Amino acid sequence: MIKATAPPFAHSDIGMAEFDDAPGRDARGPVLQLKLAARPASVPQARSILRQLLCEWHLDQLSDTATLLMSELITNAVKASEDDACRRKLRCKIIMASIRLSDTGLVLEVWDANPAAPVVHEVDLTSDGGRGLLMIECLGDKWGYHAADGGKVVWCEIAFPS
Repeated sequence: MIKATAPPFAHSDIGMAEFDDAPGRDARGPVLQLKLAARPASVPQARSILRQLLCEWHLDQLSDTATLLMSELITNAVKASEDDACRRKLRCKIIMASIRLSDTGLVLEVWDANPAAPVVHEVDLTSDGGRGLLMIECLGDKWGYHAADGGKVVWCEIAFPS
């Protein structure tokens, strides 16, 4: 069993993240699950937890790419989950992130309640956004999505270094 410790803010009173500090294992290896509010503030939290976990797993060399891809996955899930109540900060939907090891690499998975398939958009060079899935496609070794629990899971895998 992997012992991972959460940064101090993970159990804070703002209710942004629920951290399972006793990660389990599935058939493919250790897995850590995060329950996050569908808010932009969850992006740096997920990055911080991922960076710490990769350090504990002695996979620091994957940290830069993994944190960038996790940021994009979480940001897309937050955008897919937006509604008026969340924008007015009355209540937000929940997204789930999973970090696990496979036989070939690190797998990042993010679930949101919006069943719409993710779409890689043609990039407008003058736009500030819209490059998330393109970065995932370029920097991840594999990526995809599937329907799950009334929404979807978007995932990517980063291969272990040779």
